[in-house]
Amino acid sequence: MRTFFVIIILAFSASCLAYEGQILFSGNEIHYEVEEADGEVVILIGDGPGFSSSYMKGILSGRKTLRYDQLESGSSKNHSDVAIDFQYFVAELASLIFSLEINSFHLLGHGFGSAIAVGFALTNPEGLLSLVMINPRLNLPAIDSALSDLADGESSQSFDKFYYLFGDGPTSELKPVLSRDIINEEIYNLFWGETPTFISGILRGHDFSSGLLDINLPILICSGLNSFPGAKNLLTFQEGSPNIEFVTFMNSGHLPMFEEKKAFKTIVEDFLQRAEENFGHQGQQEMNLDDMSEVPGDMVFGWEDLEKVHELHVGDDFSVKLPSNRGAGYFWKVKSLDENSIRLISDPYYEELKESGGGRDVFDFRVVGSGKSSIEFSFGSLWEETSIRTSSFSINVEKPNIDPIIIDSSDVGKTIVVGLNEPIEVILDSPIDSGLRWRISATTPEVLRQQEKMK
Repeated sequence: MRTFFVIIILAFSASCLAYEGQILFSGNEIHYEVEEADGEVVILIGDGPGFSSSYMKGILSGRKTLRYDQLESGSSKNHSDVAIDFQYFVAELASLIFSLEINSFHLLGHGFGSAIAVGFALTNPEGLLSLVMINPRLNLPAIDSALSDLADGESSQSFDKFYYLFGDGPTSELKPVLSRDIINEEIYNLFWGETPTFISGILRGHDFSSGLLDINLPILICSGLNSFPGAKNLLTFQEGSPNIEFVTFMNSGHLPMFEEKKAFKTIVEDFLQRAEENFGHQGQQEMNLDDMSEVPGDMVFGWEDLEKVHELHVGDDFSVKLPSNRGAGYFWKVKSLDENSIRLISDPYYEELKESGGGRDVFDFRVVGSGKSSIEFSFGSLWEETSIRTSSFSINVEKPNIDPIIIDSSDVGKTIVVGLNEPIEVILDSPIDSGLRWRISATTPEVLRQQEKMK
């Protein structure tokens, strides 16, 4: 009996392990914390901007979660003078996912965090399984209109939009979780504005809900019946989209994950499980379609082929396709390569994968020389010069055993057709002991190179 008790305690402890860390994005430290458990990770995006993500700790106990502090909130530290706007927060989330090498995940956004989740989802990221939004702040003109209606019925001196954005208005009985004394006022004012009766910051006029129809993923919207501006305002997000599920928590306001903990956890867990099962089914179908569309002889290499040595031949053409997210400002580029062995034969381009999400940066190369060589790739964002990671693609090409084409004085003035990497030997007569020698006065190095010294 004692042994059984110890095993239970150890198993419980293992399921609740948590650890924290920081990533560097554009010179800034972005703090995150992971609560370990089995299953796909749920990335929690808090309300704000300006609130620490700590208030969301434990809202999905038993599920692996990752929450982080947006720049200018919580434990994240601003060490740069980079301009902070909405696109910055989308890129910040992308940096977290790329830096921690998260291959598949759900997004759960609360309030303003839902707008970040939608902004990131619209970049069609690979690995995103579903989207959960709690009282999302997406249609800012509609929120502005609701604030205006409320302000008309109250004294302008006592009206404060902060109370409605992050609380539940005068009827709230829950102890404030998000209050003015714990928000970074500077970043709050930058986005929502200092004016107490309407949105006067950089969010003014934005409607992120207009992009919901373009997100081909399962979406769950959770609304508190007593939330601002009200559940009926959020129902419009569901119009025209078969992917969106809508749940109203009848005894909640802005914080149903606290006000109705058990119901919230049950509903969200069920949704996440169904999304994962649906994704697995679609993934199998897409894999079968990909298998049918492969063309024999095509040499296409991917992420899994980096850091390996590949045996190729002179004249081989091949492509390297690496997963990226151009919409969030992240891409691959060629850092270096030996042009004596490998050449880019077209400008790199972006290939978007509508069905499975994400996209790939595509590089087309041709092998032009023998020996060992490599291509160095770097991955980073538009916001910083330092790469998140670098990787190499190495090749080994045996020197072809081909007899050279002999050209002599009788061939002067002729056009001679030569194959790629086919050796040429030019023999020109010169007077013995005259001190006169032939030399190369001009050539096109991109096409023709002298491999051996003149004899």
